[in-house]
Amino acid sequence: MVHRNSLPYERDSYLAAFAKESLQEFFVAFENWELEEVLKDIDPVSSVSGAYLDQSQKSDTILYRMLSNWTLFCNAQVLAYLESHIPADLPNSWANLPLPPGILVLLVARNTELRTWASNYALGTQLLEPKLFIGSYLKALDVVHSAVQSPQSENSQPSLISSTIGRPSPEIPPLEYAKASEFWPGFSIILRLIPPNYLSNSPRPLVLRQDIFSHLHDNDSRS
Repeated sequence: MVHRNSLPYERDSYLAAFAKESLQEFFVAFENWELEEVLKDIDPVSSVSGAYLDQSQKSDTILYRMLSNWTLFCNAQVLAYLESHIPADLPNSWANLPLPPGILVLLVARNTELRTWASNYALGTQLLEPKLFIGSYLKALDVVHSAVQSPQSENSQPSLISSTIGRPSPEIPPLEYAKASEFWPGFSIILRLIPPNYLSNSPRPLVLRQDIFSHLHDNDSRS
């Protein structure tokens, strides 16, 4: 099966012969179906046992789908499940899979346990390949950039980055983001995952570099 979000470069290669509009309609329908299936898996009513499955029993594949499919990752029910069912360990079955884009966002999440788990996983992975930086990976970097532009002060109430034009967006996960002292360590890990040649030669990372300079300038002005 060609997975829309986890292996976007393969999708583009295999399905290039099809019309773009037809592909978009197909994948929208597929992702909506996949979301329904995942919600059934985490729904205590539809679950066979009548309760949420323990994470140790939850398939690593389903967890990977939650973090790699942007439609799933932006769903409030999926995020609520992730925040209340922190993975107990690092999935061994992910060893040969690319780091899912949702991890980039979880690295700056407000939830300490979820952020710690994402950090431990990310620190054990290799640099992301430049060919991955399309689709969901770029959306994840955009969310991180938006979080930089809406910093959480040490004493502020947690807030959501839900919109860029005043109304909720299905492209932005309804997640609370870390306060400044916890945000920047996660941001640093994100930078370690980006290949240096991509970071220096592409427009999207240029925005991230500007975020760094702004952060350093703010800290310098306070000293």
